[in-house]
Amino acid sequence: MASIMEEVGADIREVWAPSETNCFKRLNGGQLDGLFRSLLDLSDDSKALAEFVKFKKGDKCKTMRKLFNEPEAQGHYGLSDEQKARVAAWVPDCLD
Repeated sequence: MASIMEEVGADIREVWAPSETNCFKRLNGGQLDGLFRSLLDLSDDSKALAEFVKFKKGDKCKTMRKLFNEPEAQGHYGLSDEQKARVAAWVPDCLD
């Protein structure tokens, strides 16, 4: 998929963005934990990760939606410009 998109100059995130219904609800809790950890560069012992892991799946999905769509949520977690760029470019492996 990446080769095709590169060849034609397409960027999936220009036409698709992850949401609760089209992405996050389809992931299991462990996948959401891993995504949250990797996007925010969190260590295994980070307070933010520990709090996120304790959430029920629905709350994890809502948190991810906010992280991807609301500057306030990105500010709450103190995302750097690099982390914001990572969030803006992220696509699931099946679309990569």
